[in-house]
Amino acid sequence: MKRYLILLTGCLAFFGSTAQEKPLNDLEKLGLKGPVRSVRETRISHAVKRDSSTSTFITFDEMTRFNQDGYENHITIYRDSKIFSLLRFSFDTSGYPSGLKEYTEAGTLWLSVTYKLDEKGNRIAATYDWPEKRGYDEIREKSDQLYEVLDRHPWDLVMFENDYRGFPLEEKYLTANGDMLFRFNYRYDIKGLKMEMTYYNFKGRTSWETKYKYDRYGNLVASTVYKSNRVAARSSYAYSFDAYGNWTTRTEKREVEDNIFTLSLEAGTFMIQREIEYY
Repeated sequence: MKRYLILLTGCLAFFGSTAQEKPLNDLEKLGLKGPVRSVRETRISHAVKRDSSTSTFITFDEMTRFNQDGYENHITIYRDSKIFSLLRFSFDTSGYPSGLKEYTEAGTLWLSVTYKLDEKGNRIAATYDWPEKRGYDEIREKSDQLYEVLDRHPWDLVMFENDYRGFPLEEKYLTANGDMLFRFNYRYDIKGLKMEMTYYNFKGRTSWETKYKYDRYGNLVASTVYKSNRVAARSSYAYSFDAYGNWTTRTEKREVEDNIFTLSLEAGTFMIQREIEYY
C-alpha cells in the first residue's frame, strides 16, 4: 500500500438536501447518520487475477474522528496495524475547515493544505505545500477512482466548482504553473446522490466514466465502469447496518470484461468493514 493522501473531495457524497444556509458537513457528504464520533474503515481485497490466481490483502485502514459540528477533525492512517501517518484539520472562526497538516508516524510534516472558501463556506480551492516533491505513485495508492498513474510531481492546487447545495461538479488538479494533471466531473440527482463520475487525463480527454445506481434508501447497489464507451467492469453491493442505519459492512462483487481497456482492473470480492463510535 503506497502512502495515502486524502484528496478532500466530495467523491463519496451520497446524500444531499435542499438549498441551505450552511455548507454540507463531512458526515452529510459521507451519508452518515446520527451523532458519529469516529469511523474506522478497513478495506479488504479478495482479488482474482487474470491467470486465475487469487490474493487477499488489506488495501486501506484508517480512523476518522469527527467534531460535534460533523467535520473531520483527526485522521489516523494505519499500515500493518501500525500508525503510518496522521492528519490534523484546522478551522476558521466560523467553524468551517480551513486546512490540514499531515505528519509521518515519526512526527515529520508530510503535507500542508490550505482551503479557500466561498461566502457560503463551501470549498472552492485547496493549495498544497509539499515539503518534498515526490512522484504521483508515491502519494496515492492505485485505486478504482484513479485508473491512470501519472509519472509527474504532485499537484499544487485543486479548483472546485460546486452546485447550489455545495456538491462538487468539477475538481481540477493543477501544477503551480496552471497545467492540468487531471480532473473529475460529477453529476447528481435531486437527492444529491452521485450518479456519474468522469475522469479526464492531463490532455483533457475522457479516460474513465463510472455510473451508479442506488436503492430507495440511498445505498449504492450497482456501478458500471466504462472505458472508450465500452463496459470495463460491473459491480454489485450488499450491506449490513447498525441501529442508526449506517452500514457497517459493504461487500462488492466485481466482474471485469476481458479486453485491452481493463488491464489495470481486478475482478473479485472487495469488502469494507466499519467500526463506528457515537457521541
